[in-house]
Amino acid sequence: MGTTRLFALVLVAVILGVAFLTQSDAQVTTATYNLTVEIGQVGQVRLPVNVSTGCSWWVESAPSSVDISTSNGTDPTVDCGNPPRAGCSNAVVVYSFKPNMAGNFTIELRYGHSWAHSEYYEIAIVHLSVLSLTTAVIQGTIHSGVEAGCWLIQVDYSNTEYLLLDTPDALRVNGLHVQITGTIRTDIASYCMQGDGALEIISYSIMSSWTTSSSSESCTSTMTVTLTSGLPIPPLAPPLPGSCYDFVTVPPTVSPSPIVKALTDFWNWLQCLFGYCPT
Repeated sequence: MGTTRLFALVLVAVILGVAFLTQSDAQVTTATYNLTVEIGQVGQVRLPVNVSTGCSWWVESAPSSVDISTSNGTDPTVDCGNPPRAGCSNAVVVYSFKPNMAGNFTIELRYGHSWAHSEYYEIAIVHLSVLSLTTAVIQGTIHSGVEAGCWLIQVDYSNTEYLLLDTPDALRVNGLHVQITGTIRTDIASYCMQGDGALEIISYSIMSSWTTSSSSESCTSTMTVTLTSGLPIPPLAPPLPGSCYDFVTVPPTVSPSPIVKALTDFWNWLQCLFGYCPT
């Protein structure tokens, strides 16, 4: 009886030793993924998984500034046949990474038996480069889009134009020349289907509509007209040669007063009377 028990203990020790050596000698493969996204965008990696083995992926290490979520999918390039071949799997797990701050981050994922994290067979290293959103100061001309409610800015001296997000009423004027400080977004889909990107407005100012100049022997005269918010541009003639003066209207206002509005309506009526109806 004692001999049988001793033999059983030796046999168990041998089996455990073989299993340990097998795990120790097993080759762990490492794959590296390089992702570049902007703050708020989502980067993804797709990792193969064979659920029949009892193995799965887990996050070994990750920064707190990156939100990580998973979903299941399939790899259409893997054909396991019908019925599926034994041991074949086209399943994948999709890891999604959404950062909330700029910087360079490293995320380590491991594949093995999740109940024993010391036993793993694959490593995925994700290098995540997160760019800050681009803030730009843009000068250009406002125009309406093809779709109703869409407004864009055509950048001065350029073929570039941006779709304006949440366009304020004061900027919904065709031909308006403005300067906008905003955030350029490339991660937004819109039914407008126009623009080289979207511009999220931080602040804006309505600029001079035009500047003309003329010169004489005695002096150079200039006239600068600055458009007030939402008001039409009067058809003023350039200054005469030799007349040295500047003409500048009041600074832009977001909401003209009732008196200004009444004067504007009267001015529009006068323009139409002489054939200069504003569009």
